[in-house]
Amino acid sequence: MTIELLLRVIGYLSLLAAIAYLVYLFAPPQLLETLRSRLPRPRLHGPPESESLDLPAWGRYMSELEGYDSEHAARIATLARKLGQAAGLPPDVLDSLEQAAYLHDLGQEDMAPMLSKPAPLTPSEREKLREHSLLGERMVREIGLGPEPALWVRWHHERMDGTGYPDGLMGDAIPLPARVLAIAEFYEAITHRRPFREALDPDEAMAELHRLAGISYDSRLVSVFAESVYPRLLDSESSRPGDAP
Repeated sequence: MTIELLLRVIGYLSLLAAIAYLVYLFAPPQLLETLRSRLPRPRLHGPPESESLDLPAWGRYMSELEGYDSEHAARIATLARKLGQAAGLPPDVLDSLEQAAYLHDLGQEDMAPMLSKPAPLTPSEREKLREHSLLGERMVREIGLGPEPALWVRWHHERMDGTGYPDGLMGDAIPLPARVLAIAEFYEAITHRRPFREALDPDEAMAELHRLAGISYDSRLVSVFAESVYPRLLDSESSRPGDAP
C-alpha cells in the first residue's frame, strides 16, 4: 500500500468518525432509539431450562436502560426471594418469583429515554408507563416462563386499596407473590438514586414502607419485611469490606 493510499484511507476514516459524532450530537431521539434497538441484547426465547434464557443478563440490561446500576434487578430478585421465603412461599413458587423479579419491567424496554430523563414524568408519560405491566406480561408469556410469573409481572403495580394498575385489584385479590414483588421493588427503588431524585437511607425507606402499609402494600408482608428481611440487609451493609471505621 502506497503512502498516498494510506493517507486517503485515514482521511476517509476520520471523516466517518466526524459524521458519527455529529449524528450522536444532533440526531433526533427517534433515530438514536432505532440505532440502540439494533444493538445486541440478551437472548430470551427458549424454555426456562435453556441456556439462552439468561435472566441475570436481561436484568442487567433492563436495569441500565431504566437509569439504575446494573445490579438493580438482581437486588429486587434477592429481596423478593428473601421476603417470599419469610412469608412461607414454597420453593417452586420462590423460583418462579425470582424469575418474575428479573423480568418485572421487561415491558419498559422501549421507554428508556422517558425513564432516564433528569425530571419527573409528565401525566401523559405516566399514563404511557402504565402500559409496561401489560406489555411485560405478554412478553413473559411468549418466552415460556408460564402463566404465574407472567401474571405477577402484570400485577406488581397493583395496590392494596385498589388504586394500582392495570386492573385495579384490591387486597387479597392480588396474588401473594405479586404483593411480595411490589414491596421488593419499592424498597430497592427508593433506596437508590434516580436522575430526578436522591435516594432514601434505609431507615427513611422503612418509615415510608410502614406509612404505606395497608394502603399500597400488604401490612402483614411489611411486618415480615421489617422483622425478617430488613435486619439482614443492615447486617450485610455493615459487613461490607472497607465500611468499618
